[in-house]
Amino acid sequence: MHAGMVGKYVIEKMARVSVTVDIASEFRYRDPLITDKDLVIVISQSGETADTLAVLKLAKEMKAATLAVVNVKGSSIAREADHVIYTHAGPEISVASTKAYMVQVAVMYLIAFALSRETGHITDAQCAEFTEKLKNIPAVIEEAIGLKDRCQFAASKLLNAESLLYIGRGLDYALSMEGSLKLKEISY
Repeated sequence: MHAGMVGKYVIEKMARVSVTVDIASEFRYRDPLITDKDLVIVISQSGETADTLAVLKLAKEMKAATLAVVNVKGSSIAREADHVIYTHAGPEISVASTKAYMVQVAVMYLIAFALSRETGHITDAQCAEFTEKLKNIPAVIEEAIGLKDRCQFAASKLLNAESLLYIGRGLDYALSMEGSLKLKEISY
């Protein structure tokens, strides 16, 4: 859901293409307005999420083109979709699907860059430049890992808090939602 929110933000901002984001379980039961002119992108780490697979099948019944962003090759969603982008994030060991989420976000950016180029909102050179910048992500992550001591200090100050609020605006709204989810997933 949250990677899709990032995708919505960057696709609308860069390519000027309208995007709707929904939770699969809600989408499939609300009689969505899908036509043969739509592209339905489904995102699933496992490629087996039941509600997401049901949305994919519904979209195909309604003659929409479908694109799956999945981690697992040969998964049900990958087999059913018209087009597939594999994230190659590797197996997810923890409950909090962090690396899969980060790769899904990168894929959303790549889709936004490609759509922006195809719709004439950026040039080929700009698309290449933006894509090249994504290659700096490992260095930025390494730098963030270097902040571990500061993060542990901040966490120690929050340890006895009754509640924590993640607040974000614009693109950071999706990040705040994902951060909140991660905290909930690892706190039980």
